[in-house]
Amino acid sequence: MRIDNSRPGALDAVGHVPTWRSPRLSLFALLAAFALASCGGDEAPTEDPGPLLLEQQTVATLLAADIQATIEETDPSGLLEVLIGTPVCDVELLRVRHTTTGPAGEPTTASAALLLPRQPEGGSDCPSSTRALVAWSRATEFRREATLADPQASETLALASVFAAQGYAAVATDDLGLAASDLPYHPYLSARGASTVLIDAIRIARGALEARQRDTERLFVAGYSQGGHGAMATARELERNWSQQLPLLGTAAMTGPFALEDLLLSLSRSSERGATAALTYVLNGWQNVRGDLWSVPSDAFREPWADGIETLLPTTGLSEGALYAQGLLPLAVEDLLTESFLLQFETDPEAPARVAARQDSFYGTRVADPWIPQRPLFLCGGSADPVVPFWNAQLAFDTVRMAGAVVELLDVDILLGRLGVERDEYHVAAAIPCIIGARAFLERHDAE
Repeated sequence: MRIDNSRPGALDAVGHVPTWRSPRLSLFALLAAFALASCGGDEAPTEDPGPLLLEQQTVATLLAADIQATIEETDPSGLLEVLIGTPVCDVELLRVRHTTTGPAGEPTTASAALLLPRQPEGGSDCPSSTRALVAWSRATEFRREATLADPQASETLALASVFAAQGYAAVATDDLGLAASDLPYHPYLSARGASTVLIDAIRIARGALEARQRDTERLFVAGYSQGGHGAMATARELERNWSQQLPLLGTAAMTGPFALEDLLLSLSRSSERGATAALTYVLNGWQNVRGDLWSVPSDAFREPWADGIETLLPTTGLSEGALYAQGLLPLAVEDLLTESFLLQFETDPEAPARVAARQDSFYGTRVADPWIPQRPLFLCGGSADPVVPFWNAQLAFDTVRMAGAVVELLDVDILLGRLGVERDEYHVAAAIPCIIGARAFLERHDAE
């Protein structure tokens, strides 16, 4: 996986733009931010008291007129305004902190951003009742302190522009181990971790909406890249265990590593920029949850990387690009991982890391119980994406369609080719048509 957060507007391997550095970004940069299965019944446990709200604070109000001005300044051609639409709502941005549960069952806390549409002063076009609640699974973040409850964060500004300013309330989790969460590690690409924290954020958001007498019944889950994996995990959990309390309109799981075991096998000898950061993140997450990947880090990681590797990610203030620039990680996987660990991972399906990867996969060669959604599913990606291969989306689409479920797949490669998108911008650029398609998908089903 190639990652380069060292340049303005660059996404990491799973589609996150670190900050919105200037109001005059390209069309690509604005929307590039868009980048625990249970076998129980369809009811949440009756003894579950729900997440406890620990803090709620309004951070900023983004005025519809300011959002409009930013869109116009960002893309003077007017294309962006046509795609997004004229903002009709002001957006109140709130920061919340709440209790939740880590993937190992440990009590912990997390934070999230709430984006609530509000009628502009003197306006009348903002819907009086929220059109739907968009629950957003965030993209990869390497910096521990980064929060989406920040009016300057690119992902937050994109959510405000595309969804909240059109009347959709949104909740975007900061995820476990990041921002105000007190979990000491980040369970990267953990299906259970992603679903639990986002569902708890949804429950907190519903309380905030009810306090403002806004509709909370319609729910849409979405995410791009790593967030696509998290969105799929959340939708699966909602359908299996929350179908009565939190009924789902549909899901947009875009450019995600859905067949994670197969994807990691394909990266086991990679020298693509970003592969070692992604592997370090995910392996350490599994070790924190399972504890069986190694006895000591040097069982899996070569020196000098083994020393301090377990606490390297998330970082304090360092982007992914800085990790490589400062020599904290090598580029090639074979320079990072020991030969014995690599060989076991490649040849033994019951190796602890393989088992962990399979458990966090939704589809794939050895996944015995692929997820077949009950509600409509939107998939998207570019067939030449070098970061998250398109075959992840194609495999998901084929599996779901053959089972008779409602599913759509959008390949944006032709459009990106006509735009002359370079390889190192491809994953960033694919977010644009994917997110536009996701909102169109939501609008169709929200109107049903």
